Amino acid sequence: MLIGSVAISNGVQIAASPVILLAVFLIVRSDRARMGVFVNGYRRGATLPISLAMLAAMIGLVFGAMELRLGGYGLVAKILLAALAFVIATLFSIYWQRIYLLELQARAR
Repeated sequence: MLIGSVAISNGVQIAASPVILLAVFLIVRSDRARMGVFVNGYRRGATLPISLAMLAAMIGLVFGAMELRLGGYGLVAKILLAALAFVIATLFSIYWQRIYLLELQARAR
């Protein structure tokens, strides 16, 4: 949503910002309710390089979104970039989760 809103317009970006912040709040709340804890993605350990790589990828996509907005590209290109950001973030998240669980299992031994 963040990448898509940046790509579309200032107005959409401003309107999407509170929705994005609310989504983050709800995710943290849901994790705490289900597991009793929210694990920050920027914690020390084997997952930190994954988090930093994802951050770099998302920053690159923000620059791409700005290029699409300022370059006058059509809505389809902007939606495709947002979809790409979703796929990349999801894949990073899955990989992060796998590494985190392996790290927990190693500590439990």
